Amino acid sequence: MLRIIKVTGESLSPEYKEGDYVVITTLPFFFDSLKKGERIVFRHPVYGTMVKCVERVDAGQDVIFVIGNHPQSVDSRQFGPIPKRWITGKVLWHIAKPG
Repeated sequence: MLRIIKVTGESLSPEYKEGDYVVITTLPFFFDSLKKGERIVFRHPVYGTMVKCVERVDAGQDVIFVIGNHPQSVDSRQFGPIPKRWITGKVLWHIAKPG
């Protein structure tokens, strides 16, 4: 399955900007082989839906460390690793807003 998500916030700027879109796959088997640098969408219980970059995968504990590009990004540096079960999608395409 594919979904389109609108980017809000500046966490991954300048690459992903407010108003851009990402096309994600929601098929769980795509989450099994995540690598550093890939973008994922996940649902954080406090911060809501987030798009972040995979920094590190700890397969032994089934958790993922995520990071944003922006210096003030809220990511694993603040809230720690996320469990793989929180992932809702893997980014396949980035669609920049015109202008």
